[in-house]
Order: sequence, then C-alpha cells, then structure tokens
Amino acid sequence: MHYDLIIVGGGLAGSTLGKNMSESGKSVLLIEREIEFKDRIRGEAMHPWGVIEAQRLGIFDALRETCGHVCDRWKTYFMGELMTDRDLPATNPHGVGELNFYHPRMQESLIALAAEAGVQVRRGARLSRLNVKERQIEWRENGSDHSASARLIVGADGSRSMIRKQGGFEVNQDDDWLQLAGVMMENTGIPEDSVHVFQGGEAAVLFFPQGSGRTRSYISFSRETQDAHFIGDSHKGDYLSLCRRLGVPEGWLKGAELTGPLAEFQGADRWAQQPALPGVVLIGDAAAKPDPSWGTGLSLTLRDVRTLRDELLKDDDWDTACTRYAEAHNHYYGKLREVESWFGHLLWDQGEAADARRLEVFPHLEKAGAPDIVGLGPESPTHL
Repeated sequence: MHYDLIIVGGGLAGSTLGKNMSESGKSVLLIEREIEFKDRIRGEAMHPWGVIEAQRLGIFDALRETCGHVCDRWKTYFMGELMTDRDLPATNPHGVGELNFYHPRMQESLIALAAEAGVQVRRGARLSRLNVKERQIEWRENGSDHSASARLIVGADGSRSMIRKQGGFEVNQDDDWLQLAGVMMENTGIPEDSVHVFQGGEAAVLFFPQGSGRTRSYISFSRETQDAHFIGDSHKGDYLSLCRRLGVPEGWLKGAELTGPLAEFQGADRWAQQPALPGVVLIGDAAAKPDPSWGTGLSLTLRDVRTLRDELLKDDDWDTACTRYAEAHNHYYGKLREVESWFGHLLWDQGEAADARRLEVFPHLEKAGAPDIVGLGPESPTHL
C-alpha cells in the first residue's frame, strides 16, 4: 500500500497530525505499538502557548470534554507562603489558562479522533525496519509482517524514536543537571482552580489538578541541592515528606493516596540536530525532548505539528516543505532552550552571588516583558 503519510506513533503528535492531514484530504496510515495506553509518568500540563496550538489544530474542545481540566491561575509559594498569584488568561497574549489531563486518556481520545477523521490506525504494530531511500516501513502486527510506503514518513514515536535511530539522525544531549520525579495523587484537598508551585532551597514541588480530587504532582530539584531518590512505592512516603518540608498545607495532603507509578527522570534536553531528511521527518519528542522540569514538552509538540501541517499544506514539494519545517523548529526550539537555561541558572545556581541575583530578579518576573516560559514559551525574552 502507498499513502501520502505514514505516521509512526499514535500519541499527541502522531494522532493530531494524522487527524489534520486526513481532514485535508491526504491518505494517512498511523501505526501505534500500544494496544492500550498506560500511565508512564509523562507530561500532563500544557502551557497557554501550547493551548492556543491545540485550538488551532482543532483538538482543544475534544480534550476538554474528554479528559481536560483548565486552571486559570498559577500560584507560587516559598516555604509555604504565597508569593505570586497569577491570572493566566489576563497575563498572556493568548488569553487562555493551563490545560491539564491524564496522559493515557488524552492519547485514547486523540487516536479515536484520528480514526474518525479517516486515518487508517493500526494498533499493536511494532516498527521493524525503515527504508529511507524507498520511503517505506515494515512492521509486525498480530504475528504477521506488513509493509507500506508513502510520500512522507513521520517519526512521532517519542524520545526513544526508532524512526530517528534507523533514519540515522544525529542526536545531541545536554549534560544532566536537574532531576524530576512524578506521581499521581488522588483524594487530595488541593484547590483545583490553580496550578500550585511550592519552592524551597532544596527543591520545588508542582501540583497540576485534573479535577475530582486527582492531581499530577512533580518534584524538581538539582543534584547539587538534593541527593534523594524518588522511585517506586517504597519512596512514596519520602515524596510526601518533602512536600511537607516545602510548606504544602497538611490539609491538602491528609487522606491523599499516591497511586500509579512513582518515577524519576534526568532533566536534560535531547534533540535531533536536523529533524528532517528527504522523505522522513521528526516531530514531538522524537525531534526534541526538552528538559521535563519546565513542562514545555506538550506545547512544543503541538507547535511542531502545526508548523509541519502548515508547511505540507501550502507546498506540494514536501521535501522542501519539510526543510522549512526543520528550520522553523530549530529556531523556536533553540529559543526555548535559551529561556529554560536562563530560568535554570536563576533558580538553581548556588552561592551568595546566586542568592543575591534571585532577590534582585524575582520581584521583576511578574512585570510585562519579563521572561515567561508558561505564557510565552519560545517567544519569551531571556533578559529583564
């Protein structure tokens, strides 16, 4: 079989691109290795600059109806004391809040939308081989081997992308610096109108409510300030203890259950030097996985999808269109790395000079024109 696009990976990137391209009259095959999506501690918070991309791509309403919870405020505390209370729609150019959701439910919702739009979806399908020259893939499904070709093959298969590996894309990675641990919390007393960030000298804990007492929580820290590990059920008590040390009210945690896995991740960017080759292109985490400590991965993914979609639909020469996409991606992803580095040094550098810099800079972060990962993302300035 021959298609306009073959998309490998049926998550946020693959399903959204497939839906949009099929609705534009293109034939699309999507292969996804998972028969059922599972909780693996992934991004579940989309910043406003990503929410506007979800609206442009026609998936926001479906996400909100099936799995989404919108927080219109972003509250930051230092050792339990409220320091800032940001009205998100009023303080970002997109006029929207933060969109939180349970990742497996989001995936199921979007892959269903892709199928409804006419995408041929094959689940339980594992990529066996990519032939770049022939623009062909082979995969194994239900014990049988299959193959198909396309005008364009899209790697939307995550940070361990097989398309990226078999396509021979050059990959770069920053040195490990920050660490991130995440867990699902249920039956909490956490106010659900806001994202809550509790900061202290040793770490920061973030709460992204999903509604009905359910909250995804993450702890972010530097190895220079914290030597603990938060992996597996045996460390769930340690996770709650750190929350308490950072000033999280006891009433929010009383009766809370830490459900699902507790996992820890290294905070380092990993990206393809050039995310497009003739006939093959990478999007989402396959193209660039930003440091998860900053929660920008979902928003960056949808920026990729919308940029690639627009380039493909305005030029019948898809190799040229993919080259333009790659140039645009490298530009906005590079800008995003700059602003994340700016905040990383501001928050986690150690010593008297770093402490003095924080005291000087923090009061200015609420002002218009200040660096802003949440509201502006790649369009954020990197200086005051």
